[in-house]
Amino acid sequence: MASIYNFTIDQGSKFQRLMTWKDENKVIIDLTGYTARLEAKVNVGDTTKVLNMTTVNLQIVLLPGLIADHIELVLKATVTDDLDFHAANYNLEMIPPSGEDDVTRLLQGRVNLNKEVATS
Repeated sequence: MASIYNFTIDQGSKFQRLMTWKDENKVIIDLTGYTARLEAKVNVGDTTKVLNMTTVNLQIVLLPGLIADHIELVLKATVTDDLDFHAANYNLEMIPPSGEDDVTRLLQGRVNLNKEVATS
């Protein structure tokens, strides 16, 4: 079952979150070969994504090995500046080397956008 995690993005600022995925015994999951995606939509049934973060577009970075395996969510300030929503529902899914048939929804929840005061 996916854990619930709500977070806020400050529009116009760099956004970064670092996390570790652990199994039910608190053992860190080896991320070698994994990819990931985080999709957010204003309403669950919408077709339009207000966020589409992936390991392909480098907005999710998987850091296997070293001290611990980490999942890093990263949005540049220029990306958050272009976001245009108040709140959205999201899922963070982990795709193992074995493929789409074995996807794990790691997190779900609400992402809020803390709107920036207009600069012009």
